[in-house]
Amino acid sequence: MSIFIPIRKLCVYTIAAFCLIFPIFIAAQAWAQEQAEDEEVQMGQEVFNELKAKREIIESSPCTTS
Repeated sequence: MSIFIPIRKLCVYTIAAFCLIFPIFIAAQAWAQEQAEDEEVQMGQEVFNELKAKREIIESSPCTTS
């Protein structure tokens, strides 16, 4: 038996594992990015609502031309 057979098997198993794990890793990153964006939108909406309640945000301005 040649020494190359175990090395070849190791390479095949490594490549197979990479092909199975890599898409899962990419999907997890995409999901985490979506979660972060959702949290940012929610935080922004909360700050906007707080400022609007304090009347620090003006709905319409006499300076705007309509």
